[in-house]
Amino acid sequence: MTEFSVPTLSIAFMWLTAVVSIGFPLGLLGYMYFKSRAVLVPAIIGVGVYFLFSTPVQQIVNSLIIGGLGLQETLEANPFLYALYDSFLFALCVTIGTFFAIKAYGTEKTDAKSAMMFAIGFAGSESVWLAGIPQISAALRCQAFNQLGATAAVEGMTEADASATLESMRFIAELSSTTYLAGAFERVIALLVYIGVILIVWLAASNRATAFEAILSCLLLVVFALPARLYSLGVIGSYLVADLVLGLIAALIVFASYVAYHRHKRRSDKIFE
Repeated sequence: MTEFSVPTLSIAFMWLTAVVSIGFPLGLLGYMYFKSRAVLVPAIIGVGVYFLFSTPVQQIVNSLIIGGLGLQETLEANPFLYALYDSFLFALCVTIGTFFAIKAYGTEKTDAKSAMMFAIGFAGSESVWLAGIPQISAALRCQAFNQLGATAAVEGMTEADASATLESMRFIAELSSTTYLAGAFERVIALLVYIGVILIVWLAASNRATAFEAILSCLLLVVFALPARLYSLGVIGSYLVADLVLGLIAALIVFASYVAYHRHKRRSDKIFE
């Protein structure tokens, strides 16, 4: 068996992504809570909305749409269409979940600080759950693999398990180290995007923004979610290209939320006092 190892730089960037994925939302949460005196409850609600709407509700709606309309074969045959559908369903669930959560909490109690806390709770949950914890697990696994060596790492496994493990580790080892660095960049821009979108939804929920602006924020979130899904399906071959597109879209969304917020500033509370 040919010995190989995961590059040290790749492992270092895995740890960096994990630290950013966990530390950045926690840092923003701490700043808003201690420095800006924001209420913590909206952040907790944001966590709940993420775990309710991003998986269970989305899966239920997905099964109803695909099963009810018989779209499984059509979507599987067209990766771009599948990615577009999945991005739209995700954005719709996030937007609707956020809108009704803000309405239920009470728009009279939800100022811009509370909307930001909600966004941090929602986006922070995704960041920790989908990036922080998996990157820690991957980094520890790669470190253990390198210390043992390829042969010793699969010793005692069945042939099928050993083959799958080696194939997985070889794939990780052959990926460019910058791919893992891009993960940290993606987590930062994702958090900024969620803050921007949720601010617009808050403005709409509290009758400070028009329904058109809320729909526009949903469509922008669709476009933001699309590159990552296209990469996972192999339509976009480079993770760095996907991240570059994400960055450009994120800049557009943040700008749109900034414009929307300041358009309605007279009827809104300032984010920072």
